[in-house]
Amino acid sequence: MVLKHRKSALCALIVRFAKRIDDHRWILEHKEVIDFESRRHLAMMMFPDVKEGYDGLHEMLIDRSNLLEESFQYIARAEPETLHAGLFMEFKNEEASGPGVLREWFFLVCLFLFNPEIALFLACPNDRRRFFPNPGKLAQVFMNAFPLTAVCAP
Repeated sequence: MVLKHRKSALCALIVRFAKRIDDHRWILEHKEVIDFESRRHLAMMMFPDVKEGYDGLHEMLIDRSNLLEESFQYIARAEPETLHAGLFMEFKNEEASGPGVLREWFFLVCLFLFNPEIALFLACPNDRRRFFPNPGKLAQVFMNAFPLTAVCAP
């Protein structure tokens, strides 16, 4: 109740002094004592720091004509720790780079993976927003991607 009477002071303190290492979740549950700006500030503090440089990111240079195959090779060879740091994406023979190119790459990969003609994934009959792997197709793609396993498989 006291905090409601001191709402503006509390909000100013939050915006000015809240740190990422502090636990802010408890105050977000009491929306009546903080304003939008304070809630936004606290919510943004929950996100990890944005890196300005590209150091430590897993770099991929992909040829659009061979998008899926090269993407798979880059991801398969990557150490898990480098993938946690993020991705830096460029297309061969193109100057653009950065988050927009990465977004386009994700979009193109998803278009292929969820293409109904290829049918790697099937829509859930109860919820059309959910998909599950198509067992026959994924096995076929796996065997094509790893020919040695096709020879060694029983």
